[in-house]
Amino acid sequence: MLSMREVAVKAWIGIWYVVYVVLRVLLRLLIGRHRRNWVQYVLGFHYSRGYSVKYGSLLPRYEPHVYRVVRNVLRKENSKSFIDVGAFTGEYTIYTYKILRRKPGFTIVAVEPDSRNYKLLWKATRRMTGIYLVDEAVFIRDGDLVKFRVGKGQAWLYGLAVTGSIWPTYHIEAKLLSDQTTLIRTVRLTH
Repeated sequence: MLSMREVAVKAWIGIWYVVYVVLRVLLRLLIGRHRRNWVQYVLGFHYSRGYSVKYGSLLPRYEPHVYRVVRNVLRKENSKSFIDVGAFTGEYTIYTYKILRRKPGFTIVAVEPDSRNYKLLWKATRRMTGIYLVDEAVFIRDGDLVKFRVGKGQAWLYGLAVTGSIWPTYHIEAKLLSDQTTLIRTVRLTH
């Protein structure tokens, strides 16, 4: 049974979601889809914020559509494993742990090659059973030493880098990588 506080919070979230939907529809009718998207971008009303409000978070959640897909797949009866490639600090790893921990024999593998991110991932998951951490980069062969371009540290992430790459393609154009490189051992995903 829900407490009065929980009911009030759910009602408040519901009201904000309705306001968000009405705003989107009105903007589309008044100025068209292209301009509506631009106005929402300028105001910071990306569609992901609407989804995160609707699905239980007062703050915008990064990639809410991915959370929904992960939740729907892992809640199926025979789903017992998850591989998080580029686990960063473990946001998806911890989220999937909360879903899978009730299933006997579950396995979560979190792969993170950046040593700074790996340390935080280890701290966040060290007391959780069924999670296996891999401090290597996913590649086409096991055991190779490859050059890994480290991402630029983001000030809003306490200097952590959200990106890093063995094969920097769009990362360079988007200026997401630093000039720093390191040698990383590789691992291949096999069954």
